Amino acid sequence: MKEDRNKIVTDNMGLVVSTARKYQGQGLELDDLVSEGTIGMIKAAERYNPEKGGFAAFALPEIKKSIEAAIEQQSGLYRIPRKEKSVVEKKRRVPLSVDAPLGGRENINLLSLLVNTNAKDSDIDATSSSYMKLIIDVLDLLDKREREVITCFYGIRRDRLSLAEIAAQMCIKRERARQIRDKATRKIRKAIRKS
Repeated sequence: MKEDRNKIVTDNMGLVVSTARKYQGQGLELDDLVSEGTIGMIKAAERYNPEKGGFAAFALPEIKKSIEAAIEQQSGLYRIPRKEKSVVEKKRRVPLSVDAPLGGRENINLLSLLVNTNAKDSDIDATSSSYMKLIIDVLDLLDKREREVITCFYGIRRDRLSLAEIAAQMCIKRERARQIRDKATRKIRKAIRKS
């Protein structure tokens, strides 16, 4: 019985590899994806009944499930129940303004943080419509999650939140919120340097 299972697993490794390739670029290397897929295939092989159809069709859902679980675990995301997703989505919809005060501070806003005061062209008028358009365009480069983290972290049109509070609100880990904030900040700086 164990020999049969091992033969089935060995004969179907191509299925695992081709399935794993479809998940590349989602946080795990190909060899890790193949390893996770193999675990799923072994689980399927233990339950497989040849009288009920082909092994590939039976094993594929288990392979995908194992790979997706590994990706989800690696990304640090928490699964949100369906009925709670609508509440979270509503909280994510926030109007964005680059000149809104940050966290109740009248003299500091996102625009002033993004302007490099040490730049050679310090005579750029930060309130000019072309520069304002640039900032808005840069913020449009961010995806929904990045924009949410930036607006929460800098307190745009809301109270300023800590990374822990942002993580709790978005149902992610604090470290993941920090990574999103840092990635968004890099995107903003890179886009501003290009212009």
